[in-house]
Amino acid sequence: MQSSTQTIIETTGVFGDLFYLITGGYLGLFFLALIIMFLFLFLPFLIFGIWNQTKRINNNMQKVVELLQGYDHKLKQEKN
Repeated sequence: MQSSTQTIIETTGVFGDLFYLITGGYLGLFFLALIIMFLFLFLPFLIFGIWNQTKRINNNMQKVVELLQGYDHKLKQEKN
């Protein structure tokens, strides 16, 4: 007895052979592993990009805090 998925694929005939090649004989898992390995190649660049951007934002925030403290100090001096 065939499943409904097999029946749909066989009756339509569109990409039936391709579907069999991708899913049959662990070939799909092999392609999935290749895709995952390819994506893992970019993982360090993503992580270090986020890290560098975070450091840059932190440095900018420190400069903003220093400027605001300087303005606050000047305002307190003017009031006295």
